Amino acid sequence: MTPAQKIKSEIADWCRGQGFKYFAIVAASKNGTTDCIIDDLYDAWYFEVKSENDVLSSIQKHTINTLNTNRNRAYVVGSVNEVINVLKRVSKAKITDNIKKPRVVIGSVDEF
Repeated sequence: MTPAQKIKSEIADWCRGQGFKYFAIVAASKNGTTDCIIDDLYDAWYFEVKSENDVLSSIQKHTINTLNTNRNRAYVVGSVNEVINVLKRVSKAKITDNIKKPRVVIGSVDEF
């Protein structure tokens, strides 16, 4: 697992613990699409996940700038804590710092 994949996995786990929808966008890097969308049940935000040595491509910069034309909806993050901080600022939902690991129970996701 690459560093960025590890970060995405941590973000997905945190989202499940919050009750948020996490949508991973497969093969996003080739076309400039962000890595994931997080829906807090009130609104949705786009996140590009970059590990320490990763850089944004020009098409990714263009996509993020386009998404942010009318208001900030897209963010570049390097950790689950950065996602938490962004969502604390922009979300109407109650946000906690707790990173709960979801438990899969025959096709559904359940919290510990």
